[in-house]
Amino acid sequence: MMPVSSKRSNPELQKRGDSAPAWIALSFCLVLAVGGCIHPAPAPPPPNLPEQGPERRDPYVQGVRNYREGFFESAIREFKRVPTDHPHYKQSQNYLEKAAEKIMEAGRRVNDALAMKSKGDFLEAKKQLEAAVEIYPRNRNIQALLQAVEEDIDATADYYYENGMKELEQKHMEQAKESFHAAIKTDPEDDRASGMLVKVYLEEGNAF
Repeated sequence: MMPVSSKRSNPELQKRGDSAPAWIALSFCLVLAVGGCIHPAPAPPPPNLPEQGPERRDPYVQGVRNYREGFFESAIREFKRVPTDHPHYKQSQNYLEKAAEKIMEAGRRVNDALAMKSKGDFLEAKKQLEAAVEIYPRNRNIQALLQAVEEDIDATADYYYENGMKELEQKHMEQAKESFHAAIKTDPEDDRASGMLVKVYLEEGNAF
């Protein structure tokens, strides 16, 4: 299959993810003519983070937050930092296990999708990747794979549709029908191919 350019953009892929950089604290001072400097007031904490310093540094608190927001790899890193004498150590290990299970299940879905894609079954590949995204919505790689499969479906359906139109112009009705059927099989939501196929059958006087 020939490469296709991106038809869609996913702003979420550019936002926060497990591979996104951490918050970076910046500080500066204004140097006065007399040689002194003024330090600005501390910047407010990032949204949704506790105001208290100890809680912000607690790996269990941060791990739970990451887990609930779907950042499973980040959550696992935090839970691994929870000391054994932490009052919520047992809970942290339970969360760690659940996060690992979600990553593994999403990975299985991705592997199934890639196997289907190699066989040319783009619809099943898309179905598996959509399931993987539902399990692990914050993973950029899975979202990128889903976008690529959707683009493959669009490009393949376009190819069959355009080929069907060329065959139709040359009055090659059977070849045109085959191409339109292939476009619909590739993308059942392709209304263009469905419409043209109906038109061909009507012109031939045959039932669809």
